[in-house]
Amino acid sequence: MKIVVVGHVDHGNRTRTGRLRYDSGQMPESRMSDLQRMLDVYRKQFEFAHFVDAFREEVEQERTIDTTQVSFRTERGEYTIVDVPGHIEFIRNMLSGACQADAAILVVSAAEGVDTQTRYHSYLIHLLGIKDVIVAINKMDLVDQMTAVKTLELAQNIPFWSTDWHVIPISAKDGDNVYIPSRRMPWYSGPTVSGMLDAVDPEPKEWGPLRLIVQGKDGIVYYGYVASGAVKAGAKLRFEPSGVRARVRHVVNPRGQSFGAPGEVVNFILNNNRIRRVKRGEVGGYVEFPPGRAKVVIGEVIMLDGSISVGDRLFLKCGTERVGCKVTGISRRFDPKTGERLPPADSLGMDESGLVNFKTRPVSVEPFAVSAETGRFVLEDSDGKHVGAGIVAEAYR
Repeated sequence: MKIVVVGHVDHGNRTRTGRLRYDSGQMPESRMSDLQRMLDVYRKQFEFAHFVDAFREEVEQERTIDTTQVSFRTERGEYTIVDVPGHIEFIRNMLSGACQADAAILVVSAAEGVDTQTRYHSYLIHLLGIKDVIVAINKMDLVDQMTAVKTLELAQNIPFWSTDWHVIPISAKDGDNVYIPSRRMPWYSGPTVSGMLDAVDPEPKEWGPLRLIVQGKDGIVYYGYVASGAVKAGAKLRFEPSGVRARVRHVVNPRGQSFGAPGEVVNFILNNNRIRRVKRGEVGGYVEFPPGRAKVVIGEVIMLDGSISVGDRLFLKCGTERVGCKVTGISRRFDPKTGERLPPADSLGMDESGLVNFKTRPVSVEPFAVSAETGRFVLEDSDGKHVGAGIVAEAYR
């Protein structure tokens, strides 16, 4: 299971992730030695945050600048922590990492409380459809019990709060309630972070519909990413937006097995003389539950750079497809940092969110509620710069 960790740049995301890996016994001695040598060079005191730093620049700046993945194990199984940037400048990387997650940990400093960036990240979690969320109230070693309890109560007023969210007081620095229960918080009797993760039971992706995203072709052999479901030889597929139907004659995954599971890139051959119409950007699914096809897309969008207005022409990227689109309407505008509604307008500014209507040529997208894999998209301008991201709310032919 993959868990994304988000929160303000200074609230202790990396320290909590490093502590989880250390307390679970997943840190090799060789890695410890390498870290210490690097820290000696930069004359810094050892911190658990450095367990998850992937670049020298991060040790110098002491903040995460890109997405990093680390693993740890509990009695139940193995988890992959997707540690993503907390700084507002690195929101694009945060979205990229969060798209892979089954659950999220939102870190909040007990000393500083819920701030603008906490609210912003809660919206991004909501936007990506992550339902299982742990709100880890960190730095409990810096506050008294009264302040701690008050912070826990305030956390439940975070925008987009859900009954699936769980609040846990922790001290990542000292390890309280991260992997081992705290003896210094007798007033708290709930689970630790690792214990709560063990209780999360996300729906297996295999239960979802097959979504085989075509990446390319070499001769008669295709290669594609199994975003959800599973594919095997003999399966009857329909590809969208072309509408081509074909039977899978042969398929092989990276382990040499004759099927493809979620998360795998597979090679496959189709038994159909019209396979030339199946190209990069197509999405395959079983004929009984084929992928969607639409020319009108209504999406919940957050602007990452610049602004858009009704009439603007952009590019919509979903999976491996990139199609031109035109903004035909904007509604339900609000500020994701505060959750406040904004007055109606024909434009959407940087860091604003709203419901946007697009008109495009046929593209294989579906409402996020139907398929998360074909329900997320990125907006690009004519220079190829990412200006926004979103999820599909509705899609029409």
